[in-house]
Amino acid sequence: MVGLFGLARQRWDSAPGVRGVLYMLLYTFASTGMHGLVRYLSVDVPTFELVFFRNLFGFLCLLPWLIRSGFVGFRSARLWVHGLRGLLGIAGITSWFYGLSLLPLAEATALNFTATIFTTLGAALFLGETMYARRWLAVAVGFGGVLVMLRPGIESISFGAIVVIVSALLWSGSLLVLKRLAGADSPVTIVGTLYVFLILFSIGPALYVWRTPDAITLVWLAVMGAVSAVSHLTLAKAFEAAEAGKLMPLDFTRLVWAALIGWLALAEIPDLWTWIGGTLIFLGSMLTSMRERSKTG
Repeated sequence: MVGLFGLARQRWDSAPGVRGVLYMLLYTFASTGMHGLVRYLSVDVPTFELVFFRNLFGFLCLLPWLIRSGFVGFRSARLWVHGLRGLLGIAGITSWFYGLSLLPLAEATALNFTATIFTTLGAALFLGETMYARRWLAVAVGFGGVLVMLRPGIESISFGAIVVIVSALLWSGSLLVLKRLAGADSPVTIVGTLYVFLILFSIGPALYVWRTPDAITLVWLAVMGAVSAVSHLTLAKAFEAAEAGKLMPLDFTRLVWAALIGWLALAEIPDLWTWIGGTLIFLGSMLTSMRERSKTG
């Protein structure tokens, strides 16, 4: 038995590409499962309180990692930048959770892919990155997908869709700040400090709308936070094991998981426009994620 485990471990260590794929699939399932829990819990728990518990339990799950680092990660000369990212992050998470309470899970997930497209435009506007032809094509394809899903002029654009798109825009702002921090601070600093700011920014609004959860709800809230932490760690492990370009196509499985979870747990069935628009939005986000192979696009 020990020999079999040793052989399995040896093969696991010698196949980083396979590890990356498995970690990425686990990440997409965990993150989508957490969003399904948010949608389920949003019926009884206010959005601000959901955000607070997500941050609190997620931080507690990551605490052993922070302890092993000796908490040195909380020392930074750019604390105000971390605070700005925390502010954008809390606004993005809160609007995202609220949007999940208003839209079917698959539709919200499809629209959430626009965050990558917004990040590309923001990098050009605020970080001076060049917009090559491929990136302009990616933006056009992605926003074409949004138009297919929302069908303005044919269908009225729902408030929930607007909230989810705003959440993607806010989250892209957080990612742009992260680009400024990457390389200047360690991953421990970036993750640990983010969670501290998220808790600080969410506790006040949570207390304002507080409803003391019963024991069963509290367990589900803890599961939500733990799954959130798992999604963070598995994504980091995936990118550690394999190149982003090989992993990003698997991000589309978030829409598949969302459709399955929505169908099995929430009695939601996505329509054809959600699949077509979601596919186009994902293709746009994929094109923006691909490394430019030439300066002319």
